[in-house]
Amino acid sequence: MERTKTVGRRVRSWAPDGAGMRWIALGMGMLLCVGLALPMRTAWTPGPPEVWVADRDGGSVVGLDAGLFPARAVAARFPVRVAPRAGGVWAATAEAGFPLGEHTVAAWDAALGWRTLAAGLGPLVDLEAGVDGAALCVEFGLGGQPARVVRVNEAGAFDVTAHAGALAVCGWSGAGGAAELLVAGADGRVVRYGPGGRVLGAVVVGGELVDVAVQGSGAGARIVVLDAIGAFAGPGPWAEGARVVVLEPGLLGAASAADPFESGGAVEFAVGLGAGELGLVPDAEAVWVADASEPLARRFGLDGALEAEVVLPASDVGAVAGLPGGGALFATPGAVLRVDGMGQVQPGQGGFGFLTDVCVGGG
Repeated sequence: MERTKTVGRRVRSWAPDGAGMRWIALGMGMLLCVGLALPMRTAWTPGPPEVWVADRDGGSVVGLDAGLFPARAVAARFPVRVAPRAGGVWAATAEAGFPLGEHTVAAWDAALGWRTLAAGLGPLVDLEAGVDGAALCVEFGLGGQPARVVRVNEAGAFDVTAHAGALAVCGWSGAGGAAELLVAGADGRVVRYGPGGRVLGAVVVGGELVDVAVQGSGAGARIVVLDAIGAFAGPGPWAEGARVVVLEPGLLGAASAADPFESGGAVEFAVGLGAGELGLVPDAEAVWVADASEPLARRFGLDGALEAEVVLPASDVGAVAGLPGGGALFATPGAVLRVDGMGQVQPGQGGFGFLTDVCVGGG
């Protein structure tokens, strides 16, 4: 039955007449044509990996794209450290799941996949990318054995440099571009090694040095070390916590024997946090540190000036990686946290088993 509505004496019909039907058909045809003209929606895919994390309890090394969306997951047995390499990532794994058990150094890239390059190593407390493309790791000494720095190349060959109490290593480009090592450790020394483990220089800054890194290159390079116990901390707003020491490269020359602080070649400042790792900003003279138990991070200039302080949305930061523009990534057990150059917390990525490390780079 046709529905009608009476308005005064007029009867208005709700059923469309012939002209109305033609307008409806025309409209539907236009919508169909517009829909066909629009590009088909494609399935979303992540970008290439730009960040790598070690998910120890999740049993994988995960590559994240620029938005921190998972782009690649590589199965691994208890990965504990990661470092960038050309086209992929280096990883240190605790094969038996025991911190003091045997560790391996492995590499992954899209062409060759996952491959173990050095097995049967002792506990590895640091893993970094060398300037010549090799992996550099510190093997903690057990049973009275000294710690060792192990350099592993792409072919799986490795050489060893003994260094009692070593806790951290980084690559250094010496004269003529020669690949050298900077090693820091529990004895408060930073030692520069050349090919074959030859000592080229050393400087004593005191404390227990748990991280070392190089900021910049050439004449403007600075060597930055982290002292976990804050020995000999200079003046500043914090009397406790870790200490950062910034060294001029000349202090590690063979002829250098002067006190680094009296000579003016070193700057030291307390950070007021129980930090265990440095996060150098790659395009600025700045460094991030985070407390290992409290949800707090700070960025300092290499002159010791406080530039930013951030309350993080999670605690127990295990690793820090600086980002271009002054930001940083922080690996907490369940998530990667991100902070921008203004010190504002940005979206991160969660859902991990237990993260132990984060690095930027690779592919």
